[in-house]
Amino acid sequence: MRKLICIALGVALIAGCGVRPDGSNGQRRDFDVQSMSYEQAYHHASSYFQQCTRGIVGFAPDVVNSNIYPDTKTGQITVANSSGIVVARATITSVDKGAHVMIATIKRAGLWNAKDLDAIESAVRTGAIACR
Repeated sequence: MRKLICIALGVALIAGCGVRPDGSNGQRRDFDVQSMSYEQAYHHASSYFQQCTRGIVGFAPDVVNSNIYPDTKTGQITVANSSGIVVARATITSVDKGAHVMIATIKRAGLWNAKDLDAIESAVRTGAIACR
């Protein structure tokens, strides 16, 4: 019984550590990209995360998962550490005349700061990947 309680507490603690979908427990940046499809914005963001976050956030190696959903015109990218805790999330949605991007990172992942968010935003807007 004691082991079961310890496991349950551990799972609850880990679950509370990840970045919330709304970014309320970390840093968050929202921006619109005019004249760019959500697919293009998604691919730029995905390329940034694939190239620039592996092995630097939390416990290496980091796992980047990305999916695009044509039926809802959205894309979702998550970065998780080796423990499975999501430390960054990007959601890209189609809007009139472009795409809306929401990036959220968890505060406890010490490497995430405003410069990282600037680099991600620049990569999405230009397609040029410049890892910080």
